[in-house]
Amino acid sequence: VFALLTLMAVRLLAIGMSEGWHPVRSRVGWQVWFTERLMDSSRTFLFPLYASMLTPIWLRLLGADIGKDVEASTVLMVPKFTKVADGAFLADDTMVASYELGGGWLYISHAKVGKRAFLGNSGMAAPGRRVPKHGLVAVLSAAPEKAKSGSSWLGSPPVRLRRASGDSDASRTFEPPLKLKIARGAVETFRLVPMVVTYGIGLGVLFALDTLAVHWGYLAAALLGGLVLMVAGALACLVTVIAKWLVVGRIGRVEHPLWSSFVWRNEVSDTFVETVAAPWFARAAAGTAVMNLWLRALGSRIGRGVWCESYWLPEADLVSLGDVRGREIEAGLAGMLFGTGGHDDQIGTGGDGDVVAALDAARRRELGAVVQVEDLRAHLRGIRVVQRDRVRRSPEQARVRHCGTDAPGADDGQLRVSPDSRTRLTHARNCGSYGRLARYRWDS
Repeated sequence: VFALLTLMAVRLLAIGMSEGWHPVRSRVGWQVWFTERLMDSSRTFLFPLYASMLTPIWLRLLGADIGKDVEASTVLMVPKFTKVADGAFLADDTMVASYELGGGWLYISHAKVGKRAFLGNSGMAAPGRRVPKHGLVAVLSAAPEKAKSGSSWLGSPPVRLRRASGDSDASRTFEPPLKLKIARGAVETFRLVPMVVTYGIGLGVLFALDTLAVHWGYLAAALLGGLVLMVAGALACLVTVIAKWLVVGRIGRVEHPLWSSFVWRNEVSDTFVETVAAPWFARAAAGTAVMNLWLRALGSRIGRGVWCESYWLPEADLVSLGDVRGREIEAGLAGMLFGTGGHDDQIGTGGDGDVVAALDAARRRELGAVVQVEDLRAHLRGIRVVQRDRVRRSPEQARVRHCGTDAPGADDGQLRVSPDSRTRLTHARNCGSYGRLARYRWDS
């Protein structure tokens, strides 16, 4: 029902929506704002539709121009102004053709993601911009105003990133055979199971409260309601943990092609987290010791005294948080990273970013003691944050002591962020497939 209402509302709101500048408090401004709110809500209430083979179909129904063999995750867009060419990849929480605000005015225009282009996690293609054909816009980065085919970009504002594309098996990336499509569809059907589970828990809560009210009165039901919800939360945690270990098992440091059983099964496990654990437990337990216990049960290594307000630790086995570490809300340590056609689990242990995925080869991220990482920051491969520091800025503005495997005094190839050094990234040379960062030069 919600999907049908969303579809009808988005289509009706697109009528009379035109490009250009409009007052924020205008008919068009209201239409664009309401459209985005509906699209955002659908990512929560219709989560099983996203990051699946059904996602391109759903986006087409909403009015977006979506090409063949497009991979799209939890993308946020204004469908009327969005065009995605064949074989493009839209990663988690990307934003396409959204509106720009300034001085009481709102700007909307078309945005395009080119053929076989890659828009990374939380990346953005603003109104009037495009991700070039075979191009890459990295995690937490913005598409440039102008870009050549095959170019790669990092940061906001974007900086050109040199990248050498590697060869990959097209049958497991851009051109999967029919048998793989059938296999993926069969696996993704199981994403309905967590929806059934969460509705079952909800019905159980209602029946429990009704039983208390009938036998002991409404006052007793109100007083014991909290206990009932705690039991529901515990059950949701248990089901999610069991699903993770049965469906995926322990996750190691390994690469998988996009069209592989592991990636599909991992999405099923994530659906359990988002639709079962999150509403019944994780959102209410943020920053508590119980949250740490649950994350450990999923496979993460959580130290003593950790204050973690985020349940966004996908590929939990690859995440390690040391003792006495502060993390603010909206943080997420990402152990999985998609590239232009593949998926990389070579993350190692730990992470120093809220979205620790700069490109597909981010490896070995660690945090020292008493470190606070703010929301939505990306950090490059090998960066280590030293003790008593505060991470606030994106990679191109990070503060580092030394870097590069061949830098003077660098014996481990790590970048160490230090509070007493204030430098900025001016250039990054990369090699390997999907933009593996091999070396950096930093200027004071």
